Amino acid sequence: MLLADLLWTQNQVQRALGEDVVNVFPPLALLAPLTVRIPIYKVIAIRAKGRSRRHMDVSELVADSISVSRDEAEAFAKRHAGFFEACRSRIAVNRVADV
Repeated sequence: MLLADLLWTQNQVQRALGEDVVNVFPPLALLAPLTVRIPIYKVIAIRAKGRSRRHMDVSELVADSISVSRDEAEAFAKRHAGFFEACRSRIAVNRVADV
């Protein structure tokens, strides 16, 4: 079942699930839009990296590059209920076949 995580990005999985996505992923693991402003040369670089890595979209590439330490995660979890569950949501891809 972890094969799904290797074959498809979270964006692809969530789009394919449609409205059923809320039955598979915890609320804080759902994708949300975010606008950032970065220099054009970095836009070029990140798009090129996305194409070279199993055609990942920029959102997935950026999300994969963010890491959270255990101490940070504990602090976030105090302020945001469900934070740990969302961090473990990659395992939720295993449940995709059940939906």
